[in-house]
Amino acid sequence: MTAKAPTPGKNYFDWLKSRGLKSVDMVISDDHGGLVSAVQKAFQGATWQRCQAHFLRNVHDRLPKALKSEGTEQVKAILYSQRRYALFMR
Repeated sequence: MTAKAPTPGKNYFDWLKSRGLKSVDMVISDDHGGLVSAVQKAFQGATWQRCQAHFLRNVHDRLPKALKSEGTEQVKAILYSQRRYALFMR
């Protein structure tokens, strides 16, 4: 039986730790399953958040052509709203 090879993301995170990275509280990235899993294993207890730019790009790509412009602008309005910012800053 052979041992399972570590994921590429995990190797990179281990390399960052070996270079002195410590106390990671939050990681922001795209929603790639392997990357999210590697983050959870490498930085136990750290919060993961999906990158808003990647999220917005994914929404835009999945909207019908007729709704792309308006739909993207509405999602931007939600992401960058003053109320959301005020709640975050509490």
